[in-house]
Amino acid sequence: MTGGWALWDDYTRFHQAAVDSRDIDPVYPVLAHLAATEGWDEEATTRAILLHVAYYDFGSALTAAHLHLNDEVPFSRLPTALPCATERRSHRQPAKLAAHLTALDLELRTHGTARGWLGQALHGHSRRADFEHLARHAARVHGNGRWAAYKTAEMLWKVAGWPVTAATLAMDSATGPRQGLALLAGRRPLTEATAQELCADLASARLPAGPEEVETTLCDFHALHSGAYYVGHDIDQMQAQLSRAHTTPLTPAAWQARAATLPHPYLGELNGWTGVDRRRKRAYADTGRILTRSHHDHPHEGR
Repeated sequence: MTGGWALWDDYTRFHQAAVDSRDIDPVYPVLAHLAATEGWDEEATTRAILLHVAYYDFGSALTAAHLHLNDEVPFSRLPTALPCATERRSHRQPAKLAAHLTALDLELRTHGTARGWLGQALHGHSRRADFEHLARHAARVHGNGRWAAYKTAEMLWKVAGWPVTAATLAMDSATGPRQGLALLAGRRPLTEATAQELCADLASARLPAGPEEVETTLCDFHALHSGAYYVGHDIDQMQAQLSRAHTTPLTPAAWQARAATLPHPYLGELNGWTGVDRRRKRAYADTGRILTRSHHDHPHEGR
């Protein structure tokens, strides 16, 4: 064990499996590939990111992106009855989603472009400092709390290629990552310093240790521990979101992007399942097993 963390072996196995499967925010590589194949420029990609953070349902985000980018529907007139993910459950109230989209629309109209608005946060002295500036800038929008602001900055970095890099896990006011850290920390305080210590111990063990990745796997490990997650869950959730969404010209490209960027053993559309598997979510809580999928696994293991 490194650093005396509780559940260290289980967490590190889960963290590595999440990295290997690309189940850490799998929308990022899919959306980046989709943007490239659709020929979106930075402005179009940035607007698609803002819409994804607004709904956090990939099917809804693509429906909205098609309406905005192809039919020139302004943010303030985009549908508010589309599904929103748990991370954006407050936006399941149409009035709250409408207020958020209207606030985004105001910024876009005021500054002309998304880059003209959000780019004000980039000072160019430090990629890490600019990540924090960008997150704070995004947090000024109605409806954006800590999580949404952090995700906006992270997606602008990883999907649109903005010159920023996460330096922290933004543990202040965090919920899911803080709960995950509590499982590991023992008597350590649940602070940013403790989270950074965990990142350092992961790096010492030669495991991927970017703070933005650890932020996600801590949250997901807590869900795994409570019987609400498995490696591949978010890939399956994305599949369900795409399957139920209204079909647009972006839909076939999104399926192709999944096949181009995510490991094929984790794609239900190639292996005969649809959506999240409730029984698989219970596997770790009930048996202590961290299930993965590979070419050697039966595709319905744990189903």
